[in-house]
Amino acid sequence: MTDPGSYTVKEHSNLEYIDYILYTHEHEDHKAGHTCEDCEGTCGNCKDCSCPHHRAVPAFITLIALAFLLNAWNILSDASVAIIWPVLLGAIGVTKLMKGRCGCC
Repeated sequence: MTDPGSYTVKEHSNLEYIDYILYTHEHEDHKAGHTCEDCEGTCGNCKDCSCPHHRAVPAFITLIALAFLLNAWNILSDASVAIIWPVLLGAIGVTKLMKGRCGCC
């Protein structure tokens, strides 16, 4: 066990054989105003990840809604929507299954 306040963020990334870090009080780098550049993404609170699955699910849901909207405006046929929405729903499922392969999660 160690006091996380006694190390800088860079030193935290070099620690080995630590499974959990228990924060018992606020440190300056965990308060409001903290930026991902301060910790280089190591604090666990920064969600600046380039992994595509973080954006894929909202994008697929938006596309499903767009398909139904275009159908309501008679731009897409019922047959097209009947194909599009199950495919996008399946893509959401595959994306969620692939989440386990992401290094940031």
